[in-house]
Amino acid sequence: MSNLILLIVFLSGFTSLIYQVIWTRLFNIILGLYIHSATLVVLVFMVGLGIGYYFSTKIIIKNKLFFYGIIQVFIGLYSIFLILIFPYIDKIINQIMIYFISFLILIPPTVLMGITTPIIVQYSNEIGLHNFFYKIYGF
Repeated sequence: MSNLILLIVFLSGFTSLIYQVIWTRLFNIILGLYIHSATLVVLVFMVGLGIGYYFSTKIIIKNKLFFYGIIQVFIGLYSIFLILIFPYIDKIINQIMIYFISFLILIPPTVLMGITTPIIVQYSNEIGLHNFFYKIYGF
């Protein structure tokens, strides 16, 4: 079971990094400068992960692994939706609001990403894999 959880965590983190790179490149098209898009995406990631972590400590989840899977599905669906609407974003919003709207567009999946780590850690503890994540991240 620990190998399965390790694979799940690896794939989740890997796809999150892929999303970060894709979103940075997409927003570079609208914002015009890479430094602006990279700053925006990293900012939203940090805020979203923090908010997600906070909310994950406030909700009670019975089937944590199922909930984790549902969150991952929502992140994927939202990312597909973002790619589909992206060509129309710059036509909808003006330059003054672009940073705020961009923040609002990216915050939902990053909040969900922030929920995933605490959920999988709680699940690992419930099935007897205590200190499993300390070993992963701390070697």
